[in-house]
Amino acid sequence: MQRLLTASAGCAMMLSGAITAPATAQTTAQPFLVFEHRGLDRMLVDSRDRGLADAIAMLPDRVGELPGEIDDMPPEAAGLLQLFLRTIAKPARVALLYDGDNPSGGFFGYGFVASVECANEAEVEQLRDSVLGIVGMIAEENRMEIPLEASTRFDHMQEMMLPFGLLSFGPREAANGWRYEIVIGTVNDPDEVFTQPLDLVEARDFETTMTMQMDFAALTPLSRIVTNMAGGGAAQVRDVTARIEQMGFLGEAAMRIGFQAGSTDTVSMSRMVMHDAAARAEALSLPTTPLTTAELNAVPADAFGVTIGRANFDSLENALEEMAGYGLPVYDALDEFEEITGVDFVEDILHSLGGTFAFYNAEATGGGSLLSAVAMMTIEDQDAFSGAIHKLTTMANRVIMEEADMPAQYVRFDTWSDSSGAELITLRFPGLPVPLELSMAFTDDWFIAAPTPQAAVAAARQTMGKGDRGLTSNPRFASIFKGHGEGATSVKFVDTPRTIRSGYPMLTLLGSGISNMVRSPHDAGAREPGMIVPLYHDLARDAIPTMHITRWAGDDLLTTTIGDRSLWVQTGGSAGVASAALPLMVVGLGVAGAASNEMNLGLADWQTQPMGAGRGRTAFALC
Repeated sequence: MQRLLTASAGCAMMLSGAITAPATAQTTAQPFLVFEHRGLDRMLVDSRDRGLADAIAMLPDRVGELPGEIDDMPPEAAGLLQLFLRTIAKPARVALLYDGDNPSGGFFGYGFVASVECANEAEVEQLRDSVLGIVGMIAEENRMEIPLEASTRFDHMQEMMLPFGLLSFGPREAANGWRYEIVIGTVNDPDEVFTQPLDLVEARDFETTMTMQMDFAALTPLSRIVTNMAGGGAAQVRDVTARIEQMGFLGEAAMRIGFQAGSTDTVSMSRMVMHDAAARAEALSLPTTPLTTAELNAVPADAFGVTIGRANFDSLENALEEMAGYGLPVYDALDEFEEITGVDFVEDILHSLGGTFAFYNAEATGGGSLLSAVAMMTIEDQDAFSGAIHKLTTMANRVIMEEADMPAQYVRFDTWSDSSGAELITLRFPGLPVPLELSMAFTDDWFIAAPTPQAAVAAARQTMGKGDRGLTSNPRFASIFKGHGEGATSVKFVDTPRTIRSGYPMLTLLGSGISNMVRSPHDAGAREPGMIVPLYHDLARDAIPTMHITRWAGDDLLTTTIGDRSLWVQTGGSAGVASAALPLMVVGLGVAGAASNEMNLGLADWQTQPMGAGRGRTAFALC
């Protein structure tokens, strides 16, 4: 029975390929979530991704070989996975909705529909036969009968009663052709919530590949149901729902979110819109003040991985008050902290923070390696903030010197100044060849943290106008930002033409992994994906940077993403930024491996154990 439930859930998941969003027009059904995607072939549209698309299409056949290689793998599991992989590649749509006026399918008026587009009646019948075959196999193995009947609400479907409502599944002839659908609960018209077009992206020749809409007002009836069922805990539930409603996730005027993604002939684009977010800006701690040009130019022009944005730190203080309201001794702990250190955490630190933060990696701060990374934030009261940090480091030095162990004399926080006027604090190890000097820098407006004093000084000089012309002078940054960045409250930037050369080796490894995964170990000629990652110069030629920009448009909060059409190019650019941390990851894995060998984790040495049958080894390799 357990496997039947698992398989039934899997059938529902396999046809969910995406998630759809609710429409704003008045309809009988009130959607909470409506998602549509146009199929895998519409998502991987760039010629450089053709090999990847072909390899992915081979994956179901590889899965079909696994029962012959993995001991005790149920054949229906492979069939279910094959069906899932083939199905999610097709155009699909999903909706969660509420229809309290006509709860014909149960589930308190809520319903779920997952729908897959099929080319014709023959294809949808083949999909139906596959699903019924898997269900029948499970029923036979468990020696049970699944009570399926012809559906009374949808022609060509079958249905069964679940504890709280109906489950219907099978083919359905919609206005635009044949579809295979799973319908759970109250869904009186499976097409109704998908009729509202979404047009968020303003770009010439834009082709949509995916849309999503959410309307949190549809959750309001559910919150009432939960409150009514809470019994003696109803008061607490009402308090929680009131806070959630204040944040815009419940209530008749709850938040609506829209998302649209696709591509033009030259770029990929997406846009997410939080409608009427201004009314919840305070409750959600959303920043409303845009970034200034000076703040953007506090980042060097040659930065290749950047996150910079405005933040509302009032939420931190509100969180402290809320925890205190729950009876946690938050302020007692802060009072004790002040007594020990002389630092008032709220007044000296929280109230000193400005509204802007930035993380970046740049050539100017150390050549572009991991040690070039910089984190910084604006400070409104530099005297209070730097005074607090100095108190903490002075106390740390005192505690270190009071240690009886000899190593204590080799650790020290030193305060010093740069010729630019920046003040710095550096963790040093005098007398020992330790290759580490973690540093903090203070300027009039910024607090900076970096792994080397060189990076801290370079970053400090940049914020003081003593570096280069800043991020907005980078032509690749400016080419996108000028058209979409006005009023931005946050920006993320990956200089893909710069970073893809560092990320390309990871792409080749990933491509080889995918190619090997889909090849058949039994028949060398069965499936050959070839070299699915293009040659470096072919891939990197005319690569486009990736940028995420969040800004206000009236009362709506918009997040626009622009990048290269090729998924390989985007992945390579992001991998190039991450590759700066690769040495640290290697060291971490080495340390973890050494610790594992030392402890042996309570396991026997693998070299003393038999390797087992070939089928077991294949299964291990696939995991």
